[in-house]
Amino acid sequence: MKLFGKYDFVVLSVIIFLMFFLLIVRIPSRDSLKKIAVEINGKESYIFDKNGIYEIKNNGKKLMTIEILDHKVRVLRSTCPDKLCVKSGWLKNSNAAIVCVPNRIVIHYKKFPDFKRSGIDAYTW
Repeated sequence: MKLFGKYDFVVLSVIIFLMFFLLIVRIPSRDSLKKIAVEINGKESYIFDKNGIYEIKNNGKKLMTIEILDHKVRVLRSTCPDKLCVKSGWLKNSNAAIVCVPNRIVIHYKKFPDFKRSGIDAYTW
């Protein structure tokens, strides 16, 4: 009595291939767009979606300079004493954030609905 037949191995190998494929390949979400949000003192102050070098200011005082490149962000310069936000490097993962405690700044990704792809014209309430 055989435990597995000839076609059982084919089906099993296809299932294993699909599992590895879904774990490795990330399918981008079609219903939202990622933008980079900067919060100062708990209030959302800036939202960026284009590449460039930007200065973050609060009450006319320059706090830091950030660089955005291909949906990644990093802090180039900061006025804080330890510069831990500068040393943190590129922010690539949407579940992470760059935090500058002395300046009370949080840089993170924020998702916005993509109205063009979803077919929704407007929200009302």
